[in-house]
Amino acid sequence: QYQVGKFVFSLFDLQRRYGLYGTPAFTMAIMSLLVFEGIAKTSYPDLDFQQEARLFIMRTLLGSYQATPSTTSF
Repeated sequence: QYQVGKFVFSLFDLQRRYGLYGTPAFTMAIMSLLVFEGIAKTSYPDLDFQQEARLFIMRTLLGSYQATPSTTSF
């Protein structure tokens, strides 16, 4: 099972080891995911975070590839 905490630890370890650092916005986004995971696990211990994310991502990707009427004429 995927855990954001393990990913974040590995990511920050790689950054430290190789002297690479993300922008503050990137770091805050990663930290926000870490906090969200903690809240979700506390509030909904049976929630499959990975499954929920997969469904959201697939819906988003499929929605972006569906044909939509174009307002631009060529």
